[in-house]
Amino acid sequence: MADNSYHRQVCVLDADVAGKDVLLKISETNLPEFQKYQNLLSLTPLERIP
Repeated sequence: MADNSYHRQVCVLDADVAGKDVLLKISETNLPEFQKYQNLLSLTPLERIP
C-alpha cells in the first residue's frame, strides 16, 4: 500500500510529517538519543558513518 494522504485517511493514520516539523515530534524520552545521533553526524566525516 502506497503511503499517501488518501491511504492515511482510510487507515486513520496521522498526517505525514516532513522537514523540520519532524523535530518537534520527538518525545522527551527519545530526545537524548537523537541529540547523540546529531552530534555523531556533525563530528564524523561522511565516509566513516556506517
